[in-house]
Amino acid sequence: MTEIPAAIRDLLLAPPALTPAVRDVYEAPAADVVRPASEVEHALANLLGIPFDVTILGRRGAKDGPAGVRRGFLTCLSYEPGLGVDLSGDRIADFGDVDVFHTDVERTWDRVSDVVASLVGTGTPLVCIGGDHGLAFPVLRGAARGIGGRRVGVIQVDAHFDVRITHHGEPSSGVPFRWILDRHPESFAGRNLVEFGIGGWLNTKTYHDWLTEQGARIVTLREIRRGDWDALVAEALEIAADGTDAIWMSFDIDAIEGATAGATNVPAIGGLSPFQAQELVYAFACHPKAIGLDIMEVSPPLNPSGMTERQAASLVLDFAAGCKWRQRCPAPLAPTRSP
Repeated sequence: MTEIPAAIRDLLLAPPALTPAVRDVYEAPAADVVRPASEVEHALANLLGIPFDVTILGRRGAKDGPAGVRRGFLTCLSYEPGLGVDLSGDRIADFGDVDVFHTDVERTWDRVSDVVASLVGTGTPLVCIGGDHGLAFPVLRGAARGIGGRRVGVIQVDAHFDVRITHHGEPSSGVPFRWILDRHPESFAGRNLVEFGIGGWLNTKTYHDWLTEQGARIVTLREIRRGDWDALVAEALEIAADGTDAIWMSFDIDAIEGATAGATNVPAIGGLSPFQAQELVYAFACHPKAIGLDIMEVSPPLNPSGMTERQAASLVLDFAAGCKWRQRCPAPLAPTRSP
């Protein structure tokens, strides 16, 4: 098991031990890949849930995201023939959920940063499942601490800018990327921020102009649909990694087309396809500087189909597949295909 300090273990709630509803001796379920950390000696990646959605200004339900995504693993198997990756002999170590303070944002965010810093500091790639996207701020803050305060590039996959000027200065799910640039310039810079998949009729020009002033790269959905997918993905990775010590991907599930990812606060119209989302996460995980991924805003109560949770679970497995590829073939970037 990955060793973390006892004081950090005390901040965590134990994860469930996933068990497939029907066991087939000829299949290798993802439930056997995602195991409680106490059972895992060597992990491709660590998993952390953050069941907290107090800072959403709209429809809540993302606090159920970690439990929902774990249920999503029960629908997945462990082989991806398109990638030629078999995870059946590998493990993702589930460290359970942060024991949040359900009505206290600051204390919860401090606790999240402490746990993330400890897990990133182990050197094993980390996946965080939220929770509202406001959590990206303490997650990124903790990731930077975990690598000793060095520089971190960020690829934000999102339909929204999330650089809101806060009402009364309060934290919200719309503030994290403004806050991380403003409050931690020692580790984060606008020139290493890429906002990927930004949607139409969901944003404000004021925030577009502010991001441009910071030197951030904004990749809109319209540019994606009319451009070269592989070139845009490669550019995003190059910008995030330019002069930084590590890169992190923050993935708001509302970046994916709302017809297939409807269990979220603001489902997107014309968003990324599920396949594009999977290709993007895989390409990111293959990069030698990638240290972690967060997947936010999965809100199971908002759509009972379970498709959004399954989508998020697949992204976790794509991330693990990229980590495995990187172990086998350490190189700057794995090839991608045009979705």
